[in-house]
Formats: sequence, structure tokens, C-alpha cells
Amino acid sequence: METTKETVVKTKTKMWKGKAYTIEMTETQLADLRHQADVCKLNGYDFGYFLNEWLPSWMRDDWPEVAAEVFAESNPELKVGLGATMNLWSDRRAMTIVEVVTPRKIVVQENETKCIDYYAGNYEVLDTIAEYMGKHTFTLRKNGRWVEEGQPKKFGSVTLTVGFRRHYIDPSF
Repeated sequence: METTKETVVKTKTKMWKGKAYTIEMTETQLADLRHQADVCKLNGYDFGYFLNEWLPSWMRDDWPEVAAEVFAESNPELKVGLGATMNLWSDRRAMTIVEVVTPRKIVVQENETKCIDYYAGNYEVLDTIAEYMGKHTFTLRKNGRWVEEGQPKKFGSVTLTVGFRRHYIDPSF
């Protein structure tokens, strides 16, 4: 049986106990990393969660800069009307970008929703913006996360995922 060697797309040297070791990332591994970043974003998870929970330890330990780059690459182009999801601990709020201040600063407002089944977490997100709800300003931080303006970079608890709308209110609280 013939085995084919995969194309190596990234290499780097790592020091361990005074010796240099070459580590490699193949096309398949990079594709897997991109897939995991997309799944993570679709579920509204932030980069820290992605790094700690979704990545195999070798990717997390050996390739954190590539993981950050891949996670940032999957951010769509910012424009007014683009959907977003505000992540509030276990709750999610469907949002729409209403203003792009700079490429690193946006303003969002909540969408109207219709509850289908509260206990199942089933909501219909409507296209209309809830004008009675306040606007929220988010800034893109160096770690690749959209964090609400005024919150600390590292432990900001209100984050934003850009590119899709998801609404969920945790019924256990």
C-alpha cells in the first residue's frame, strides 16, 4: 500500500531541554483548524474558548499564533446591516451592525425576536431592529475578540461574534 506525504504548509523550530525540534503543520491539519474555527464561531464561542476547548493540545501549544490568525480570517467584512451575536455568559442576543465607526469599532443594536418555545431555547429572529433597545459599542481587541467598549480586554464578559444572528435565553436562570 502506497502512502502519500501531505504537503507541509507551516514549519517552526521549538526548543525543549536545550535541543531544537522542528514541528510541522500539514494542509489537512490547517483545514481542520479552519473548520474548528468556523464551528466555534457558528456557536458563538469566543477565541479563548476556541483555543482552550476546541483545539487539540498540539495545535494549542505549538501553533497559537496560527490559530489566532485563522480565527481572525473567518471574520466577514464589516458593513451596516450585517448580523452579529452578542454573547452574555450563557445567553445570546441577535444583533445587527448599525454603524461601522472604524475597522476596529462597531455599533450594534438588538433585533426583534419571537419566542417559539422558551424551554427549548427556540426563537425566531426577525429582520426588524428593536428601536427601543439601546445601542452597544464593541471594539476589536488584539486577541481577536470583539469586546464591549469599556470592558477589560482579557476578561471581558460581553463579547460579539460577527457574521450571523443567534438568539437564546438560558431558561435555567
